Amino acid sequence: FFFKQKTAYEILPVSWARRCVQETDSDPEKLMNDILKLPVEKLQADQNKIIGNFPNTYTFTKSIAERMIARYRGNLPLVILRPSIIGCSWREPTRGWIDSVSAIGAILLFAGLGIVKTLEGDIDTVGDIIPVDVVSDYCVVACYTFANQNALNVVHCGSSHLHPVTWRIAAMQTIAYFRANPSEKAVSKPGTMISKNKFVLNATKLYRLSLIHI
Repeated sequence: FFFKQKTAYEILPVSWARRCVQETDSDPEKLMNDILKLPVEKLQADQNKIIGNFPNTYTFTKSIAERMIARYRGNLPLVILRPSIIGCSWREPTRGWIDSVSAIGAILLFAGLGIVKTLEGDIDTVGDIIPVDVVSDYCVVACYTFANQNALNVVHCGSSHLHPVTWRIAAMQTIAYFRANPSEKAVSKPGTMISKNKFVLNATKLYRLSLIHI
């Protein structure tokens, strides 16, 4: 039995809906070998052509890995778990626990410390954050459910369908928490603007810089 935790963002909409391994016209093994032969400069210059419809190299390379695992699984039962954005714990081992400052955890922490003041994006988009302990529970349940099946099973782990939380709510709760529980390492009062309007963001940055030099 083989279990692999991946990410929900390495796939295109079709395979998300079908819960399957993303198939493309290219052979994953040949593609990987061809990429390894290219010099870094060539990779950087041809990046968009190489990754095709994938939004970035992160999702592209994870898709290659997923296809390679599926190709060589043989008769081994295989489960691929795809969580969305993993955040701090809900209940276990304790509420709010996290083991590293990276990804969404880093952004929220830096916003709470007053370091991050502006972010580009749609504040009313659902931020599909799933607690790390929920992902751990999914791992155990998925392994138990599919361990005896000679098949490839794909499991998705997200929260946006049943419990959608927008970035507006995530930002408001983060700022509210850090204002009520200020950190000794804070560099300024927490407060972050999220906007799709680059002009507004740049104007806000310029205004904040002007305050520093007054």
